[in-house]
Amino acid sequence: MNYKDLSYIDIIIKSVITFFALFIYTRILGKKQISQLTFFNYVAEISIGSIAANIVISDTVGFPKKLTVLTTWCLLTL
Repeated sequence: MNYKDLSYIDIIIKSVITFFALFIYTRILGKKQISQLTFFNYVAEISIGSIAANIVISDTVGFPKKLTVLTTWCLLTL
């Protein structure tokens, strides 16, 4: 199943849940100015954004498993 098979309601619900998960995770990871980021943090944040986008669009793996991946990646970054 790909993003073309998802209903608009599914996409909206996944987007809202993922948004709030990212909001919480960024609060936990802390605020940093761009100039204070290390290369690792920069790459990790881009990866977190990519994982979040994949959660909303892709439907090959279950939604809870994808949130587990996002949570794990954020914890490893922390």
